[in-house]
Amino acid sequence: PPPPRLYLGRTRAGNLWRFRHDLAEALIAELESVLRDEPAAADLSRPPQCLPTLQSTLARDAPLAGTWSGPAWRFPGEIPALEHEVIPVTTANDDLVRPVLPLLADDLPWHQPCLAIVADGRLASLCYSARNTPIAAEAGVNTVEEFRGRGFAPAVVAAWRQAVHAQGRIPLYSTSWDNLASRSVARKLGLVLYGADFSLE
Repeated sequence: PPPPRLYLGRTRAGNLWRFRHDLAEALIAELESVLRDEPAAADLSRPPQCLPTLQSTLARDAPLAGTWSGPAWRFPGEIPALEHEVIPVTTANDDLVRPVLPLLADDLPWHQPCLAIVADGRLASLCYSARNTPIAAEAGVNTVEEFRGRGFAPAVVAAWRQAVHAQGRIPLYSTSWDNLASRSVARKLGLVLYGADFSLE
């Protein structure tokens, strides 16, 4: 799918924004004048002060199709040890994830490291690199519904963090504000909130 018309990344140190390629220069200039006045966030859980203005400005250009927002965390130096057996998922055993995430199975080399917990002979929980760069990777997590609540997600995320760290890269974790399960994983692992994302379609 196309990227959002406006992406706003916020930290306590300042803000960063990006526009989709097809926005008119006059619209970009108007949005930038609003964004430049947005102060750095003291409380990242609160929306930016300029959000209503951004939404109304974009709506004049074309109807808003949606707004997405969520927290972003980094991993601390040490995280709790969690006792669940974790296995790597590669093209050699991609049949493990194909019934749950077929698109991921088709593109496994790009999503490495990819790690899983197996229970009752089936995939229970999976953590993979949803976004990969030479510098950092961002976790994607999927726990099969019937296996939720057993502590699998924090364990597989912790193992993924270790694998990314071993590659000399920065492991990152983010979700939407309304994804309480993912936010619970971050809390259990003691992750450190460093930013919040806003995407306006």
